[in-house]
Amino acid sequence: MNKHTKLFVVFLFALLAVLIIASVSFSLDISHGSEDSRIETSDVSVNANGKQIFQSEDGLYGVEDASGNTLIDAQWIQLRFLNTDHLSAVTETDDGLRMGVLDLDGNVAAPFVYDTIEPVSTSYFRANFADSEQCVLYDSAFCAVESEVWDSCLYEDAQIVLTKAEDVYHFAVADNGIVLTEISLTRTLDDGNTFETDLAHADVALLTATEWSYTADRVQQLLEMIRSDDFTALLSVTDQSHEESVLTAASQISQSIRRLDRTAYLIVSGSEDNALTVVWQIDASVRTEETASQEQTITMTMTKNEYEVWMITELQFG
Repeated sequence: MNKHTKLFVVFLFALLAVLIIASVSFSLDISHGSEDSRIETSDVSVNANGKQIFQSEDGLYGVEDASGNTLIDAQWIQLRFLNTDHLSAVTETDDGLRMGVLDLDGNVAAPFVYDTIEPVSTSYFRANFADSEQCVLYDSAFCAVESEVWDSCLYEDAQIVLTKAEDVYHFAVADNGIVLTEISLTRTLDDGNTFETDLAHADVALLTATEWSYTADRVQQLLEMIRSDDFTALLSVTDQSHEESVLTAASQISQSIRRLDRTAYLIVSGSEDNALTVVWQIDASVRTEETASQEQTITMTMTKNEYEVWMITELQFG
């Protein structure tokens, strides 16, 4: 083989190598491009019933059915299917770009006040406000859980954990919704005394998170009144039928509390008519003489009034 032939053979091998590399690279690009397209189509642009997002000539987005009939007019800056029946949508508001939720009839299912809306679990979505760190938890029908605004919302160990101020609520995710399984409530009085409760092993599902927070607030209010000996707002924590008895008991211990125990004990029980009773018990150090004190227990019994509002109906000390 002469010199020119050798050079020609080397050239052919080099050319073949380049062609092989280009072919593999092209195949990978096609594969990746197909995968990206599949994700975009199945997860974002088309729902399980074949409804699909389309883009108009002016660059805005709408929704049409499989036959091309328009279900939602193309007036949205961004659209994304969240589940079969709902989409996140972005529009321009007076406060800038905001995200909300639409159903397939174009009705607003969640207001346009959010920065992001993302799944927390398979059936729940966290909507993060654009102008704060707070959020709302929505179920798959886009009803706000507990009708509350939360400071944080996490999904961990098959549970949704919601926080508000110093309170923490754990919910187990079940097939028919979420169930409250654990709470931690903390309240601080004006004088710095703090009480808290952690019900990891109690049936906390008997009350909602909102109810638990409300009962803790009423306990805090009454303790503030006792410490200050000011009962002008007593009817905010009890009702007229129990006002006198609660005031009598509260006056006996007013201003005598030196220290509150940090742990509050909670008991929840039901009666024959399915009415619930919540009992808060807090140990306290009480001044009996100038230099002496003794340990006593403050017991507050709470039931719902005729308007389904939790009220303190009994106060005991001893």
